Amino acid sequence: MSQIIRRISIAAWAAILMVTAASPGISQTSDVTLLGTHGAWQAITDTTGGGLICVAISVAISSTGGTDQTRDGVVFVGHDPATSLFGALTFDTGVTQDNVLDVTLSIGGREWRLDGIRGDSAFSLDEEQQIEIVTAIKAGEEMRLEATNRSGDVFTDTYVLVGATAAFADIDRACGR
Repeated sequence: MSQIIRRISIAAWAAILMVTAASPGISQTSDVTLLGTHGAWQAITDTTGGGLICVAISVAISSTGGTDQTRDGVVFVGHDPATSLFGALTFDTGVTQDNVLDVTLSIGGREWRLDGIRGDSAFSLDEEQQIEIVTAIKAGEEMRLEATNRSGDVFTDTYVLVGATAAFADIDRACGR
């Protein structure tokens, strides 16, 4: 799973760069293709290295906590048909999670504890929990990720879920799901 998380992270950041005016440097020959923009979400494919992955991505509308107030949280859901991995859900908090004790995700009154932490990424190691979360994202309006470190500092990222269902449909089609 760590390989797809790394590839999704790279693809996700490439998508952010592709769709922002501040970064016109991604050429037409890029291996990253924007499938669509739906509300707060984008859908992309990435064929870097010869394999296809499909990613739905959204940037947090609000990221608070920590000393770097310019950080942006990013959530991505990815498919890697070559490994039969679908719906891999990852959050990039922009904050190194080495000292994080707890990461909680809430959507529409439901809460999940994310037990996978690597660098500045948080994810669920439980496949069934990932499916529950993706289902809740499709039905929800807002999602909040909260991480607490050993010092008691709280980092919060808030996401709008409008457009997630359409972005997921784009990546499902593109990756044959």
